[in-house]
Amino acid sequence: MIFEKLANGITKHAKIVLILWVVLLCASVYPMMHASEKLSYDMSSMGGKTTESVDGAVIMGNNFASMVDADNAQMLLITYNKDDATQFSNATTAANFVSDKLINDYGKVSAAMVSGTDSANGLISIAVLYKPSFDADSISDDTGNLRKYFRDQLNASGADQTGFKTYVTGSPAISYDAGQAMSKDLSLVEPISIFLILLLVGLFFRSFVSAMAPPITIGVAYALVMCSLFFLGQVLDIFYIVQMLLLTSMLGAGCDYCIFILSRYREERRRGREHIDACKQAIMWAGESVFTSGLAVMIGFGAMMICDFQVISVMGLGLAIGIVFALLAALTLMSSLVVLLGDKLFWPSGASGPKHQKGYLKTMGYVAHRYFDISTHFSIKHAKAVIIATILFSVPMVYVYATSHSSYDMVGSIMTGESQEGMQVMTDYGDGGSAMPNYAIIETTNPMATVTYISMPDAPRALGMLQWSDTSTLDPIKNEDLALRNVVSNIDGNIGSVSGLTQTLPGLGDNVLLNWTTICTAFSIPAALPLYTENTEDTDALSLIKGAAPQYAVLIDALASKLTGTTQAALQPMIPGLEWKAGNAVVAQIMDWAMYIMAGQLGTKTVDETHDNVVYYQLSMSTKEPAMADNSIVTVGKFHDTVHDYVNAHSDVFKATWITGTAAVMVEISNEMGNQFLKIELTAIILIILLLLFVMKSYLTPIRSVVTIFMSVIWTVAITQLLFTDVLHAGVLWLLPILLLVICLGLGMDYDILLTTRIREYRFAKGMDNDEAIHQAVLHSGSVITICGVIMAGTFGTLMLSSTVLLQQMGFALCFAILVDALIVRTYIVPAAMHLMGEWNWKGPKFLHAKQLPQADEFDENEVYEKL
Repeated sequence: MIFEKLANGITKHAKIVLILWVVLLCASVYPMMHASEKLSYDMSSMGGKTTESVDGAVIMGNNFASMVDADNAQMLLITYNKDDATQFSNATTAANFVSDKLINDYGKVSAAMVSGTDSANGLISIAVLYKPSFDADSISDDTGNLRKYFRDQLNASGADQTGFKTYVTGSPAISYDAGQAMSKDLSLVEPISIFLILLLVGLFFRSFVSAMAPPITIGVAYALVMCSLFFLGQVLDIFYIVQMLLLTSMLGAGCDYCIFILSRYREERRRGREHIDACKQAIMWAGESVFTSGLAVMIGFGAMMICDFQVISVMGLGLAIGIVFALLAALTLMSSLVVLLGDKLFWPSGASGPKHQKGYLKTMGYVAHRYFDISTHFSIKHAKAVIIATILFSVPMVYVYATSHSSYDMVGSIMTGESQEGMQVMTDYGDGGSAMPNYAIIETTNPMATVTYISMPDAPRALGMLQWSDTSTLDPIKNEDLALRNVVSNIDGNIGSVSGLTQTLPGLGDNVLLNWTTICTAFSIPAALPLYTENTEDTDALSLIKGAAPQYAVLIDALASKLTGTTQAALQPMIPGLEWKAGNAVVAQIMDWAMYIMAGQLGTKTVDETHDNVVYYQLSMSTKEPAMADNSIVTVGKFHDTVHDYVNAHSDVFKATWITGTAAVMVEISNEMGNQFLKIELTAIILIILLLLFVMKSYLTPIRSVVTIFMSVIWTVAITQLLFTDVLHAGVLWLLPILLLVICLGLGMDYDILLTTRIREYRFAKGMDNDEAIHQAVLHSGSVITICGVIMAGTFGTLMLSSTVLLQQMGFALCFAILVDALIVRTYIVPAAMHLMGEWNWKGPKFLHAKQLPQADEFDENEVYEKL
C-alpha cells in the first residue's frame, strides 16, 4: 500500500525531509518577495484566446500604429458650482495651467486635453495621455505621483480653489487603487486568519505548539507557491484576486490537512501505541484521506483551467498549484515534524496521559463526545425526516438559484478609493464610460488609401506617404460611416459619445493644424528636431509649433523624431517633388500619413515591403454609465449586434467588423459563461466521481457526495443572492457561482472524504455493521470536521473585511458554504443518507474489492473516549 510506504519513508528520513523544505524555502525568498509585482489588475486581459474581442484587439495592435491608448488615459477632474461664474473662471484657469505644466514639465505626458471649459456645467476634465514608451503597468504605477503633481500645480496656478473637488480616475487609476487596497486588505486578512487558526487549533488540541505547527507548515508551502507565481507571471496575466484566494484556501485547506494528521496521531497515542507506531498509523490512515481530499480539490480547481476565458483558467491554475504545495507540505513536512517532535507538539497538555482524564480537558472532550453521540443517533433514528426536511428547504433555494441574475461589473467590484469617487462623478455628469470606450474595428471592401514607405539607412519604413483613393471609393465609405454612427447614437439612452471617420477626408492635415507653414519650417530645420539638439529632454516640437492643436503634440513629436538629423537634401533623391513649404503635395501626403496612420485613426494591411493598403478604421462608442456597469453591458451587447447587422447589410462598402474593448470582453463572457460553466461543472463532477469510485469502491457513494456538495452550493448562492441583491442592492458577481462550485466540490469534499473513509475503515477494517460504523466515525471525526470547518470558514470569512465588493461577496459565500457543509451536511444529512442507503453505500466494481483494507488493531472505541 502506497501510504504504508510513505509512512515508513517519513519515519526513517524525517530529518532529510525537513532539511529539503528549509533549502527550498531559502531559495524561494527573492521570487516570493516580488511575486505581487507580476499580478494583473487589467480587466481587458480576461478575454478568451480566440474570441471576437481578442481578435479585434490583435488587429488594433498589429494594424493600427496608434500613438495613444484611450483605455490607459488618466482623467483629472475638477468639480465646482456651475452657478458660480467666479468658480468656473478659476477652474478653467487652473485646468489650463495644469495642462500646460503636464505637457511641458512633467516629462511623461504626450498630451493633456482639457474639456468642459466652453460652458459651465460643473465639471472640467483633463485627459492625460502618456508617451508611447509607458505601458499600462507603468502608467498605473505613476498614479500616486500624478495625483501629487496635479494638486501641487493646482496650488501653483494661483487660482482660488474654493468650492473645488478634485479626482484622478480612469482605468490606470482604478488598477492602482485596487492594488493599494489589496495590499491593505492582505495586511488585515493575514494576521486575522493566522490568529483565528492559532486560537481555534490551540483550543482544539489544548496546546500552544500544536496551534503554531499547521500555519507554519502551510506558510512554508505558501512561500513556494508565491515563488511559482513569480515565474508564471512572466508569461501569463495572473489576476490579483488569485493571491488573496490562494492565501485563504491554502490556510484553510492546508491547516485542515495538518489537523487531520495531528488528530489521528493523538488518537493513536491515546489508544496506547508507541510513538513510531502511532506516526505510521497517522500517516497511513490520515494520509490517505488527506491525499484523496487534496486530489479532489485539485480536480475542482483544475477544471477551471479548461475555461476559454483567461481570468478563470489562470485562477484555476494558480489555486491548483497552491493545493499541490499544501498537500505536499502536510504529507511530508507536517509528518516529519510529528516524527521528530512527537508528543512535544502537544505541549503543555500532551498527546495522552492523566491530564486528559480530569478537569477542563475531560469536560471539553465529554461535551464533544456527547454532542456527536446525540446528533448521530438523531440522524439515524429520524433519517427519513432529515432527508425530507432537506428536500423541502432545497426547493425554494433551487428556485432562487435558477431565477437569479449575475452582475458582470468586474471593474465596479474592484473599484475603491479616489478612482471610484471620480468614476461616480463622471457618471453623474453623463460621462462614466469615457475612460473605457468600446471599439468597432471595421474593414472596408475597397482600400481607402495606399501608403508608400520610404526607408532610411538602418530604418526600414521610416517615413510614409498616403495617397487617397478616388472619391467614388471614399464617398460611399464616409456616407455609410456617418449613417452607422447615427444608428449607434440612437441605440438607447445610455449611449454617450460616438466617433468614427472624419468627414474632411482626404487632407486632414490642412484642417486640424492652425499653422501649417510653421510646421513645415520646423521640420526643415534639423536643429529644431527632438533627439537632435544637446538638450534633448527639454526639446519638444510642440513648443516650436505654437499654432498646432495640443492633442496632436504626440504625432508631431513622433514625425519629427523620424526626421531627426535628416535634411531636405538627404530626402530629396528618395522623395521627388519634396519641398518643405505650405501646400507642397508631397508634404501633404506625409502629413496625412502622420495624422491618419501614425495617429491610429486608420489601419493598414501589408501589400509588400514598401506598400500598405488602408482598409481599417475605428468607430468608438462610450456609455454614460460606467463602462462595466450592468446597464452598460446591455448597451455594449446592443452595440455589437447593431454594428454587425449594419456591416452585413452593406457588404458593398464594408467587409467585416470586430467589436472590442474592456466591456466587450464582459459581453462575450456574459454570452458564453453558461456554456463555459457547464463545461467546468461536468469536468469537475465526472473526474471527482471517478476519483471517489476508486477510493470508496462504490457506485453510489460518489454520487451522494457530489449531490450533497451541490446542495450546499445552491443554498449558498441563493442566500447570497437574497442578501446582496435584495437587501444590500449589490449584484452578485458572475464569478461567484463558479468559484463556489469548484471550491466546495474540492474543499467541501475534504469533510465528506474524511468522514466516509472513516466509516469505510470501521465497516471493513474493524468489521462493524453499517450503523455502528457511521456512529463511531462521526464520534471520532466530528470534532475534527467541525474545527476544520470553522477554521476554513474563518479564513474565507476574513475576506469580508476587504474594501472591494468582489472579495466581500466571495468571503461571505465561501464562509457560509463551508459552515453549512461542515456543521449541518456532514453532521446530520450525510449520516441520515448513508443509513438509508445501507449496504448500497459499498456496492461497487468487484475488481476494486479484490484488495482488502489493512486490518486495524482492535480497540474499545468507547474506552478511547473515556481517556478524554
